[in-house]
Amino acid sequence: MIELIPVTAEAFEQVLKKSIQGFADEAVAVGRWPVTDAFVHAKQIIEDELPDGMYTEHHEFFHICDSNEQRQVGHLWLETTFQDNLPTLFVSDIEIESPYRRKGYAEATFKALELLAKNRNINRICLHVFQPNKAAQTLYQKLGFHVTGMSMLKNLND
Repeated sequence: MIELIPVTAEAFEQVLKKSIQGFADEAVAVGRWPVTDAFVHAKQIIEDELPDGMYTEHHEFFHICDSNEQRQVGHLWLETTFQDNLPTLFVSDIEIESPYRRKGYAEATFKALELLAKNRNINRICLHVFQPNKAAQTLYQKLGFHVTGMSMLKNLND
């Protein structure tokens, strides 16, 4: 059983650092930034997105917890937005910690997220996934997500 437990102020910096590092790593993998600049760029973008840190309006941070095993297995960052004039939960970041991957936690987290959205009368969940992350894409398609657009990049320095 998955529970989404709000991140405390004490834990926020650690969760934020993991989100920044994950974003930086993904951006490097797709050739968006060189590895030497990636963390700085990712940090700036996320800090701009969160001017009031964890208290930024419409943003929420959760620990993903396995209530049966009494352990934290990851984190989730959500933004409540309006897309096409419809209330939408946007998954800004989800990470299942390395030892817990491929054990059903991500799928269970999305089931818990769907319940959270329905309880808030929100009928849409949106996310972005980087192209090389085939495992996530497969999971999201299995859960009923579909592609709504595509970003493309050509590096001229290669």
